[in-house]
Amino acid sequence: MEDKDKNEKPSGGTQVDAKSTLVWSGILIVYLALFCSTGYVAFFAEEWNPAVNYGEIPAKTKDPETKALILEELKRDSEIYKKRRELAAQSFNVVLGALLGFLSASATSVFGRKEKT
Repeated sequence: MEDKDKNEKPSGGTQVDAKSTLVWSGILIVYLALFCSTGYVAFFAEEWNPAVNYGEIPAKTKDPETKALILEELKRDSEIYKKRRELAAQSFNVVLGALLGFLSASATSVFGRKEKT
């Protein structure tokens, strides 16, 4: 009878099993990967959001029609990059909010569990 009592977990304790810790860690790793990748694309990735220089190419072009076409295309590309940059920043904000919500919920459940004991 003593062996049975030793193997039982205390009810209402703060002991967390390994499976729930593994799931929590996995979710945190996914959130951190999303956070880092969206932050990189939003703020640091030049290949995703290149700066468009209007001055170089049109200045070298002599033909007015070609110059107008180049300027039109550069303006269109600039708008596309601007929209992509805005989307990346919005995605970063969404992932940041989700990560903070997850951490807040985790902290609330941990502190709530400690208060019950």
